[in-house]
Amino acid sequence: MYIYKMSEFDMIKTSKPDLNAKTMVNYRNLYKRLKEIVGDKDITSLSQDEVIKAVNDVKGKKGEPATPSVKTSLLSLALVLREAFELDVGELKKAILKSREEVKTHTVEVNNVLIKDELPSVKELTTHLEGLYAAEKWRPYIMNWLMINLGVRNKDLNLEIVDKKAKQELDPEKNYLIVNGKTSIDYQRGDFKTVKKFGDMENSITNKKFINAARHVLDTEGDNRFLLSLGKNQQIAETSLNKWVSKHTLNDMGQGKIFKAVIASASKKKTEKLSDTRGTALDTIHDFYDVNKVIKKKGSKKAKKEAEPKPKETEALKEILAEAPKPKAKKFKIIKKPEALVEDW
Repeated sequence: MYIYKMSEFDMIKTSKPDLNAKTMVNYRNLYKRLKEIVGDKDITSLSQDEVIKAVNDVKGKKGEPATPSVKTSLLSLALVLREAFELDVGELKKAILKSREEVKTHTVEVNNVLIKDELPSVKELTTHLEGLYAAEKWRPYIMNWLMINLGVRNKDLNLEIVDKKAKQELDPEKNYLIVNGKTSIDYQRGDFKTVKKFGDMENSITNKKFINAARHVLDTEGDNRFLLSLGKNQQIAETSLNKWVSKHTLNDMGQGKIFKAVIASASKKKTEKLSDTRGTALDTIHDFYDVNKVIKKKGSKKAKKEAEPKPKETEALKEILAEAPKPKAKKFKIIKKPEALVEDW
């Protein structure tokens, strides 16, 4: 009498019956790769340290070390297998957490190499900014000024422009531009990505053109004072921030690339100031936004040219890479004339 013995891989389906077919195909391909790496042994017969070492030693097609995304996928598959057999996964979890950080860093480095020569200069960004002002595009001007000069993110731009008389009634968990007549504006932020770490922020802005732009919105548009406005005092939904902000930047480049362009030419003192106004640690700026540092680390122009392509996302890695910036292979053209501006806002 033949007795069917469930395979190691079959245990995944048994323990996770809700997995869709595509995910199972991805898992099966990863399982085959991992089996080859460990000499066709059952993964669950090995210790966690043995699996981790084997994965860390794995090579790519050209004999180079495998990318962090590949290692993360293999380790994740090993974890799923051990969980199916109710085995300890503590060391694998630690290894995966470390590998995930390497995925983010590696992806950002590759993307920075790709966009290095495509980033506009600060002068080009400023010329575009002046074009918005000349065309009386007050809201896009305000948005771009804040991104260029304070390095803020999309969420920081989700704000309301108010008169100083309303200051006592403001919600401390929201963002405002508080217009103090013709002399200054208080940029008050209580809702931004790193507020829990850096706390509420308030910056005083004395730039005359910026003040004039904010006063135009305040004085001429009645109660429609949200910077990101749909009209009739309707504020943009948070899920639409990236698309909405990007379409009002130079060639849709978005706040992430603007920040990289500014950092690329910033002095040490300027970078420290942007770290404070953005609410981002200096280490994060150097590791993820300083394209000059990445190029130097990679070495020569040849090294940059031969940089690895952006790793493909698997089902298992979509969540890991969700926040990683993605490159757009296009050159930025500057808008010099007000009439060339596309968005009529």
